[in-house]
Amino acid sequence: MQHAPPAAPAVRETLERLLASETFGRSERARKLLRYLVEREQAGEADRLKGFSIAMDVFGRDGDFDPSTDAVVRVQAGRLRELLQQYFANEGVAEPVRIAIPRGGYVPS
Repeated sequence: MQHAPPAAPAVRETLERLLASETFGRSERARKLLRYLVEREQAGEADRLKGFSIAMDVFGRDGDFDPSTDAVVRVQAGRLRELLQQYFANEGVAEPVRIAIPRGGYVPS
């Protein structure tokens, strides 16, 4: 049985609490990446969530960006996954909506 995806306002509210949390307080890059990923997914642009576009849009890389030599997106996505786990295990344990970035991609679930 599949669960219906959470309503957009609930996702936005959870996102704002995440971004304002102590867990994310010291990581501007993680906040920026999380906001970008969630907002693009909510806007129906999940197909744009590829390493190249994330590198350009979030981390300011130019058109010469080469993901094989610059791991910024993979590294920051890994860090973001860790922070999300920490948040939902502690500060956000009672959150009604859980945001995750599954391994192997950048589309939030």
